[in-house]
Amino acid sequence: MSHVVAEWAFTQGLKKLREASENSNQSEIARRIGKSRATIGHYEMGRYLPSHDSLEIMLDAYGHSDRAPYYRELRDRVEMHSPDWWEDEFPEHFPPRSLALLAGFEYSATEVRAFEPQHVPELLQTPAYAEALLRAELAGPRADQLTLHLRMLRGRQTRRRSCRRGRAPGSRLPGPSRPDTVAAWELRGCRPLRRP
Repeated sequence: MSHVVAEWAFTQGLKKLREASENSNQSEIARRIGKSRATIGHYEMGRYLPSHDSLEIMLDAYGHSDRAPYYRELRDRVEMHSPDWWEDEFPEHFPPRSLALLAGFEYSATEVRAFEPQHVPELLQTPAYAEALLRAELAGPRADQLTLHLRMLRGRQTRRRSCRRGRAPGSRLPGPSRPDTVAAWELRGCRPLRRP
């Protein structure tokens, strides 16, 4: 596990356990371990690490003494501070802390999945891309509809070629000289549409 992720899990976990417990007062927890209230805040922000004994007292006060082995392991991982891959590869202060956490999550993951929520509009699809989309969409119980949809796809591809030449399907007029030539514009993503 990345030490950045271990620190995040340790600090956020301690804070959430304290806030969810009946003993959520930092001053009371500090009194129990013989430290100041500010020290508890420093533990929760990752500035300092509690000793194993203090950690066990805190977890017991939060009603989660059963979680002590997990939090001891996280605490020790943070204290070890073995460098993550990017700390050897990049100059100091890169990446910023927020991106370091993201890189740490990726580094600590046992599996990474990615998906693209959008697909290329029909008129801009290549034949292979369009067919792959159809085959993926019509897999399983809808496989019997694939032949019909592939025929429809070929019709759309004819329309696409016609639009690129600037004439309607079946038209004999030359493309570039037509005044009503179709122009296709592609806008990837919707970010520009959301700007004020």
